Amino acid sequence: MIEIEQDVLFSAIKLYGADRQLDKLVEEIGELLQALVKWRQGGDKLHLLEELADVYIMLEQAAMILDVPAETGPTLLQAAIDKKLERLRERIKKAMEEDGKPDEEVPAECGFFDWAKGMDDDTWI
Repeated sequence: MIEIEQDVLFSAIKLYGADRQLDKLVEEIGELLQALVKWRQGGDKLHLLEELADVYIMLEQAAMILDVPAETGPTLLQAAIDKKLERLRERIKKAMEEDGKPDEEVPAECGFFDWAKGMDDDTWI
């Protein structure tokens, strides 16, 4: 699990203000999009990861700004994530059935990159 120091995020919101931090989220999303395009064209994967980290941090701040209660926020967010993942799982299953491909799952005991060893970038984009 990714750990983020909530006190640092709170301090940033307090210092810069909620509106500015939400604007920063939009800016960081734009930079992530640019980095993704460049990476797909043979660019630096590390830069892409750094931009992804920036967006992740800003998303955490956005959740704080939206005042998601600490005691229920993670539960509510997890429920929304679970719902989205189930929908994605069903779409993948349907697509694989339509393509006649076997239903292959990522083994639970390893990380994605362990599972994807040997694949080139175009295989898992």
